Formats: sequence, C-alpha cells, structure tokens
Amino acid sequence: MRVICRAGYSVCDHPDAFFWQGKKLSVQHIIKEWREPETKHFLVTAENKNNYELVFSESSGSWKILEILSVSNP
Repeated sequence: MRVICRAGYSVCDHPDAFFWQGKKLSVQHIIKEWREPETKHFLVTAENKNNYELVFSESSGSWKILEILSVSNP
C-alpha cells in the first residue's frame, strides 16, 4: 500500500493521502492515532467519507490497511 505522509520527528507523523483500489484518496480527518509495539496506527476519514485504519510498520517501513469501516450516508 502506498501512503503519502508528512515526515517530522518520525518517518511518518501524519498520512496526507493513500492509494486504495487504484485510486488516490486524500485524508480529510485523522480520528485517532496510537502506537503499538513496532507499529503506528491511524484511524482516518478519507475524501470518499469512508474510514480506514492505516498501519505503519516501523521495522519494515511498509503500510497496510487493517480494517475498513464504512460510513452510511443518510
């Protein structure tokens, strides 16, 4: 998975966009971020209004999506 992020103190401080199913999605809002051993997690809302959990592995430098949470539109 390819993620475009802002680097600061660490390799990735905040994701700005990511590619999902061949489409680039901008991150509109970071709902929550947390650390676990050797990983950094971001629960984000993308421009398509869906929520994604992006996980950065500090040991391998790779990204993955653990879970997709759909937001229902009224």
